[in-house]
Amino acid sequence: MWPFEAVLLVYALKILTFYVVDRLHRGKTDKKEHSYQATPTVAILLPMYNEEKVVVKTIRNLLAIEYDKYCIIVIDDGSSDNSYALVDKHFAGDPKVKLLHQNNAGKSAALNKGVKTSSSDIIVTIDADTWVRPDSIEKIVGYFNEAEVAGVAGHIKVGNRVNLLTEMQYYEYEALWDNDRALADAINGILMVPGALGAFRRSALEAVGGFKPEMIAEDTELTLRLLQSNYVLRNARDAVAYTEAPDNLKMFFRQRVRWTAGLMQGLLEHNRKLLSHTNRFLRYLVLPMTWCFRIIFPFFLPIVDYYFLYSIVFLHHYEAFAWWSAILLTEALTHFIILKNNNERVGVFKLVVMQRLYRHLLFINYWFILRRWFNGTLFHWNKVARKGNVTMEPLYNKKKFRNTRIRI
Repeated sequence: MWPFEAVLLVYALKILTFYVVDRLHRGKTDKKEHSYQATPTVAILLPMYNEEKVVVKTIRNLLAIEYDKYCIIVIDDGSSDNSYALVDKHFAGDPKVKLLHQNNAGKSAALNKGVKTSSSDIIVTIDADTWVRPDSIEKIVGYFNEAEVAGVAGHIKVGNRVNLLTEMQYYEYEALWDNDRALADAINGILMVPGALGAFRRSALEAVGGFKPEMIAEDTELTLRLLQSNYVLRNARDAVAYTEAPDNLKMFFRQRVRWTAGLMQGLLEHNRKLLSHTNRFLRYLVLPMTWCFRIIFPFFLPIVDYYFLYSIVFLHHYEAFAWWSAILLTEALTHFIILKNNNERVGVFKLVVMQRLYRHLLFINYWFILRRWFNGTLFHWNKVARKGNVTMEPLYNKKKFRNTRIRI
């Protein structure tokens, strides 16, 4: 039964590693107050391409931010719909909103145009379908009180929990993406400052050359360049944003092909420099675990599922069932504890079901990657359609008002 033993051993090592890093993280963050000593100027960059369904609501959300020195720069990347006209109509007289236009050149080019246009100390990027809490900018700016910090990752939540697919993504964001970033924060091993809500010190952003247009996951690639240049990256769990996750399989696979291929592209692009980095935690812990749990395991673990079913029926029967039950409970309980620590409520049985379904969706995603690679379209980014159904969780007691949502 060595496949089951190997998987269980890997998960045990991951849990032990996370526990040790979590202790380091708590010791580091408990002693720091994240409040900026001055009030730096902030430019919020909002690139858009055919975002007429969401962009007006997103800008209204940004105008409710509780921070004094900020502006919103909307960069239209040659939209073919009414996005530009709608923004101009609703916000033409607002001194906080500046609208730019360029011929379609991609998200990276739009962000670089926004950086050049602004003169702010801190650059914040946000997606057109993402809403932020009113205190998010103040929270995220506080982390730049440390002079060596070049980038800060916001805490991204799924804001459209409308079906099983978006529910699975909600818990994935909380138990995997955000949790991994929070733990990597302790050892300066954050590999992605998300474009949905990420902040950068202008001087550092300009020093590494801004965003690269040829990369399909520009936020990941920029983060890796900042890391290899020995900058410090932080995770702001208290700076919360709500994004629109794909609620159908077509859009889900379109997004995940980009994410997976973009991560592999960025890692391969900077692999040599990262593996010779002075940060040993980055070299020997973060990078191997990223390759293992983000790229390799999502492909092979579903195959272990199939082997389990085969063993149950034709080979070891009860022994196989016992081993596989141990693996299922280990995964589910690990994520249950993480979610409980984040004040999220979900049952262990529900987690088992969602994890199995989600794992096989990620497995199918690799076949889409292979197909697009053979077709020569892997590095073409197909836009994910928006529906504009994001809601924000209340800022007050979740247990009392857990079914309440704030709409704009």
